Amino acid sequence: MITERLPQVASMLRRIHDAKPQKWMKRYDPLKIVRQQLECVKACKAMPTNDIGFIEGIHNGTAENIKDHPWVPCHNDFHSHNVMLVRTDRDDTESLFAIDFEDCDLGDPMWDLAYLTVNLVMERKPYALEYLYGAGAEGRRRIRAYVPLALTHCATWAALHGVAWAQHQKELMERLREVVVT
Repeated sequence: MITERLPQVASMLRRIHDAKPQKWMKRYDPLKIVRQQLECVKACKAMPTNDIGFIEGIHNGTAENIKDHPWVPCHNDFHSHNVMLVRTDRDDTESLFAIDFEDCDLGDPMWDLAYLTVNLVMERKPYALEYLYGAGAEGRRRIRAYVPLALTHCATWAALHGVAWAQHQKELMERLREVVVT
């Protein structure tokens, strides 16, 4: 559903990012979130040690590549399950709506794009989203720096959610290794 509507999705993200910052918004730092999740993974022994070491290396290498970004309103959990398609009865039109704004804070808009890229399994070819969003050269560079971090975010989250998510976590680690190696 969402892949057929990428232009509307990119436009919706742009509207979120162009919104006026609110006084209650804090800074959302995906590096900090991944670090916290990784510490929990270590404490619970929820991942193999070689995966943990691999993620730590990615985490450490990402920080330098994403500094000096703008701080704008971001969703920070923008993925396909947080986009709803609503059809109105009056004129039978369809509209997309973003939901689940609990992580909405100030952040780097390229994090939202990278997170969605990973969710749509487009990490090897993020060009469509970058183009539709209108990301410039610096934005595209940051998206590509964030993609491995977004994969680590999802992998550590899956590891913390137990056996039901074990296969997904394994697949995410395989995708992460493919992205980092190539």
